[in-house]
Amino acid sequence: MENIAKINTELDRLYTDADSLLLDELNNIRATGLTSYYDKLNKTREYYQMFPALESQSINSDIVVLNTDVKFSGEEIFGKYLDLNELYLQFSNIARQAGIEQDYTQYLDRFNTFFYLPESVKSSKQYSEYLDRLWQYLFHFFKRVHPLVEFSSILNELTSDFQLKLKNGEIHLSGGGSTSKTPKEPMPLRLGMFNSPEELEVLGKDRLKEALEAIGLKCGGTVRERALRLWSVRGKKVEDYPAQLRSRDTKRRDHSDDVTTIGDWEHHVSDAERSK
Repeated sequence: MENIAKINTELDRLYTDADSLLLDELNNIRATGLTSYYDKLNKTREYYQMFPALESQSINSDIVVLNTDVKFSGEEIFGKYLDLNELYLQFSNIARQAGIEQDYTQYLDRFNTFFYLPESVKSSKQYSEYLDRLWQYLFHFFKRVHPLVEFSSILNELTSDFQLKLKNGEIHLSGGGSTSKTPKEPMPLRLGMFNSPEELEVLGKDRLKEALEAIGLKCGGTVRERALRLWSVRGKKVEDYPAQLRSRDTKRRDHSDDVTTIGDWEHHVSDAERSK
């Protein structure tokens, strides 16, 4: 890692061309063509033919040996993939407390989403330790794959963006100690992230009610009924939602649009009859 950084610094110095040697050489080539270049090349070859021992010494002195201490597991394939097997086992033990069972592939699909777990699990010490371990792994994986990237500037930018969204109420923090603003509009759920109605039930009545309101469906009933109602429209377009599941406000809005349309039609008919 240290050798890579030194070589990168040296390359940066050469590309910058602070001593203008590269610029002088390029200007010379532009002025005389490649004649001067081949003249120097032939003289260099003649010199080393006269003193062949110098050639091997020069080559050996220029050899750069790169010893890197960057290690990747077999599953990571030198930084091409994440290796979350241990984190999956740790998370599975936590998720079972909420009755959530999933295989490794399902875990990979949503390991970076956290909304489907109940507050009782999120507030536990085990879950906090899991999040810390997940963050540490992802942080060090990024550093191993991108050793020359200044990660601190990226982290500062992400932190500033998060604080701004939190201040504007775009992010809602759960928990009693939160001072964030409650979103003005109900927040829907990404139903494709759930594998069964039971996983929806874990969110609780209030969150399911908010999700139903956000898409214009009836929001009453038990936790089970609300979860099943959401599950029944999973993967469907809004216009394909069954009429019996729509809330009264949604139906009223649809009906008011129809009345306006009918009223306009009657108005045009009256005008047409008066013109006769």
